[in-house]
Order: sequence, then structure tokens, then C-alpha cells
Amino acid sequence: MAKIQKDTSLRKAILLSAITGQLINDIEGATETGKQLLDRIIEERNAKLITDWKEAKKKNPKAKKPAPIVASEIAEDKIPFEISENWCWCRLGEICNLYNKNSINKTEKK
Repeated sequence: MAKIQKDTSLRKAILLSAITGQLINDIEGATETGKQLLDRIIEERNAKLITDWKEAKKKNPKAKKPAPIVASEIAEDKIPFEISENWCWCRLGEICNLYNKNSINKTEKK
């Protein structure tokens, strides 16, 4: 039992160090900040939304154009802890699609 608690404590300590950026202060060759990466991800996701919309419009001319994804500001009181200055906070929905239970259709499952 004591070994399991040690393993859990170690995992928590490593995770906390990783999240706060203490494991990697400087990555050689890293030129992109977290904000730049987030902007690039959002740009790529928006381009895919437009491409998918154009494809859908071929089948259904009344298909609605999707709203673009925009990075939202995280309020200062919502930030739980400090992170490395090269990192940035974002909402999960800005970097990936979120699904719950059966909200995904068959083509998206592929």
C-alpha cells in the first residue's frame, strides 16, 4: 500500500512540474511559443471548417457557413496557477473537437 501511495505522489509531482513548465525550461530549437502554436492550430481548424463547408455546399446549396473558431481570453481569476512564459492558456474546444456519447456521426468516427 505504501508503494502505491509513493507512486501516486511521484506521478502528481511530475505532472505538476510538467504543467508548470519546470521540467523543460528551454527546449533547444523551440522557436514557437504557446500563443503562436495556438494561433496556428486555430488557423488550420478554421481552414478545415471552410473546406468541409464547401464540400457540404456541393451536396446541399443551403448549407450554412460555420462560425470561425476564435481564441478566447482566459480571465485572470480563472487561471489556477502560473505556467512558463512561453506557454499560454486556452480552452480545450479551441484546439480539438469535443464529443460526448453519441454526438458524433459515422463519417466523423472514421
